[in-house]
Amino acid sequence: MPKPTRYALETWLDERGKLNVAQDALFVELRAGYHPLYRRSMQDMIAETGRRTGLNRLDLPVQVMPHVLRHTYAFMLRQAGVSTEMRAEMSGHSIETAMKYGRPKASEKERAAEALEEFANR
Repeated sequence: MPKPTRYALETWLDERGKLNVAQDALFVELRAGYHPLYRRSMQDMIAETGRRTGLNRLDLPVQVMPHVLRHTYAFMLRQAGVSTEMRAEMSGHSIETAMKYGRPKASEKERAAEALEEFANR
């Protein structure tokens, strides 16, 4: 996980530890009983965040859902130059699925060709 994400998660775990949470869930509702935050609640929270940011009002509206965030994460890893195997591992995808997120752009192909040429000229 990126450092800001780890920090936020560590902070939440510290705060969660101060609550009287009997549940084993990572995220809980902050109401009496601290019930686990279920999948649908998370989906609704993420969709609402997308609406608040205005992403649903763009020329090409973005419907923000957990799956879209997962795709974005995998795509950003690819753009950062992370190997297919590592992207698959980090996003919980198969290698075949990880390969689908973002085809190489012309500039990336050029850099790869240059790297091969530099390697061959050693």
